[in-house]
Amino acid sequence: MKKTGLLLIIAVLLLLPMPARATLELGIGAWDQNIRGDIYYNLYATPDVADMERDLNLDSDVRGVAYLKCELPILPNLYLGVTPMKFEGRQTRDTSFAFGEYTFLSDRPLKSKIILNHYDFGLYYSLKLPGLASMKEVKVDLGLNLRTAELDVNVTGSVATNDGERRVRESKDYTLPIPMLYGAVQITPVEKISLEFEGRGVTLQGDHLFSFLSRIKFRVHKAFFVAAGYRFDYIRLDEDDLNIDSTVGGALFETGIEF
Repeated sequence: MKKTGLLLIIAVLLLLPMPARATLELGIGAWDQNIRGDIYYNLYATPDVADMERDLNLDSDVRGVAYLKCELPILPNLYLGVTPMKFEGRQTRDTSFAFGEYTFLSDRPLKSKIILNHYDFGLYYSLKLPGLASMKEVKVDLGLNLRTAELDVNVTGSVATNDGERRVRESKDYTLPIPMLYGAVQITPVEKISLEFEGRGVTLQGDHLFSFLSRIKFRVHKAFFVAAGYRFDYIRLDEDDLNIDSTVGGALFETGIEF
């Protein structure tokens, strides 16, 4: 039964229309990253849940992003993506805050940093639907994506000691390989303009990771294009007593070449 299903999938993929030649698309841009959500990390007691905006005062930031897509005549198409994420904040809380092994004192400066860098490697096939309705072309991509996520969280503050108080830092970091499903739709109503929608996602052992992107792309001159859109990521990770439940969203602007 498993062998029959695998042969059926291979047969369907072989019947998909393949591009006549290899095409390459390289894009670089800026993403306005606004983080919202909660975080906690406690090893011994009921955790104190911190709101990333209110309790940690994490700043939004604009970060560079980049991607490369290569569509091949026979082999699966290739996608590579780089998305740096770093959020920092300073706050003075009016209550104590338990995080990891420490309970940070109230009314003392608290410094926080969260890094959520990730790198995407995807393989996918494309199905082109020329002349659909009034559109010049509609293209559907389906495949698999492996996301390598770098997670680094640290909080610095003051704790009580026998002779007063001292500054300490609690930190936790992981590198997580996360397999995801990938899908995209590209609609080209006229030759120089296209509407694109991308989605990646997985639910695995209590962790949830979803990434959605929409953009409008305008081909300025020959191979060069500019694009504007919106990207939204939902991140829920529970790894060794560190729990993050957050969203990152904001406007996206890109430029690049496609030939």
